[in-house]
Amino acid sequence: MLNEILNLKKIRVEMAVLKSSEKELEKPMLDDFSFIPTLYGWFLEILENMTCPPNPDSAFQRKKFLFVAVMLYSPATFCGKPVKEGLCAELAKLFNLTPVSVSRNISGMIFYYENYRDFADGVEKIYVEILHRLKDVSV
Repeated sequence: MLNEILNLKKIRVEMAVLKSSEKELEKPMLDDFSFIPTLYGWFLEILENMTCPPNPDSAFQRKKFLFVAVMLYSPATFCGKPVKEGLCAELAKLFNLTPVSVSRNISGMIFYYENYRDFADGVEKIYVEILHRLKDVSV
């Protein structure tokens, strides 16, 4: 019986550590939606500087930007939580889409990230470069 009590205490401590880690990982890096056009401008610059620049207007590239934007503004979305209020509307303005269309694009992105290596690699490169630029402007 003492082992059960000790295991229960250990589990409680581990759960507290995990909850703390979860809260930290769920925190958005950005919350000011007015910065979205700047992020998109950086995204376009990053694409332009690739050895074989892709078409920035393609749905595939749009999904990469959406992934990065969600990671910066609403990372918990990738774990099943709702998109931060107002984010889909702001992204919809940028792409001249409806918020519902943006939401549908976001809902399928984790599948792309997990199953398409070129998508995941592209997102990683873009995300890292945007993080460097954010650091440079002290955001």
